[in-house]
Amino acid sequence: MSNVREERLAAIHAIHGHNFENPDLIWEALQAHGSPIGRIGIRFLNQGNKGVALTGDAVIRLVVVNNGVGNNERTEAIANRIEALLSNSTLAAICDTVGLTGHIVGNPSQGGAVSAKLKATTVEAVIGAVFMDAGFEAARASMERMGII
Repeated sequence: MSNVREERLAAIHAIHGHNFENPDLIWEALQAHGSPIGRIGIRFLNQGNKGVALTGDAVIRLVVVNNGVGNNERTEAIANRIEALLSNSTLAAICDTVGLTGHIVGNPSQGGAVSAKLKATTVEAVIGAVFMDAGFEAARASMERMGII
């Protein structure tokens, strides 16, 4: 494992709080589309972190629905919370607030710029990576730690 990778993974552990069995998952979560990391283990990253982000999006929705139904909330209120929470602006703000933005491995052609969409995708990817590594409760705990819920 490279020093850059080790440093980033150690730094973001404080953000998500999960001890990964498979640290390749969280490393993948930090890769923007077009990052110089084209492969992690046997997985090719043709789209960067978008695969694990898709998982994270679904997990965030599931956690919010599960919490809302458990609290006897109206379905409209749950749907509105999901819509607000999963907006790029909300997730990008969370990315900045928890200090995740500086650990994203970006596309070199972007000159270091990190868009709100990439920040949002990365937050989703981190939650997706935690879920893929350890399941629902671990993902929910990381969401709480990151201030998503």
